Amino acid sequence: MSPAGSSSAPEARARLRIDQALTGAGWTLQDRDGMNLAAAASIAVREFKLDKGHGDVDYMLFLDWHPVGVCEAKLISALASLCRNRPLKPTRSVFLSSRPSMR
Repeated sequence: MSPAGSSSAPEARARLRIDQALTGAGWTLQDRDGMNLAAAASIAVREFKLDKGHGDVDYMLFLDWHPVGVCEAKLISALASLCRNRPLKPTRSVFLSSRPSMR
């Protein structure tokens, strides 16, 4: 499945780059409708629906059936406007690894 929206849209181009980065790091990409967590140890599910009222995320990352993080495709300018005039808060980051399985 190609990313949602026009293939020329900046967010769609970002998703293509994210797909390449995830597969290059060893993640198995799946579409939400064909999700099968038994297919591999490290799976990235595109356009994953969250609980009712919480929308969805561009990618939900699973290791051994457990959700471990999310990845969102956003424009840098959109991120800059989100961060403007906001106090810094501690955050936790999920990094792509060339060995995503924690076995």
